[in-house]
Amino acid sequence: MIARSGDEALIAMRCATILASATLVAAGCTSLQPVRLPDKELHAAIRDGSAVVPGDQIELIQNDGTRLRLEVYAVDDQALRGKTTGGPYVEVRIDDIATMDIPADTVGARVFAC
Repeated sequence: MIARSGDEALIAMRCATILASATLVAAGCTSLQPVRLPDKELHAAIRDGSAVVPGDQIELIQNDGTRLRLEVYAVDDQALRGKTTGGPYVEVRIDDIATMDIPADTVGARVFAC
């Protein structure tokens, strides 16, 4: 059967709708929305390596209210180390972290978001 021009337009519109829907669904796991965890869960996830890994870009707030944006270069069971945006290298004790935003396109965030 040969499609008519009206049928071709309808088929093209359906294909475009399906493609747009698939793109939106796929983008859900790679959005840049931050992932927030309660502090006790967050501390455990940092320590076991599931929340953040070297190379992740994160933003955290310490218990004293200090806000840091940094690229993580090392994590152990006591501290997280990284380079602040446009600034020095820092070490933050895990127990001093009140909240941490993990962009959803990072490895750690994929564990929690997808």
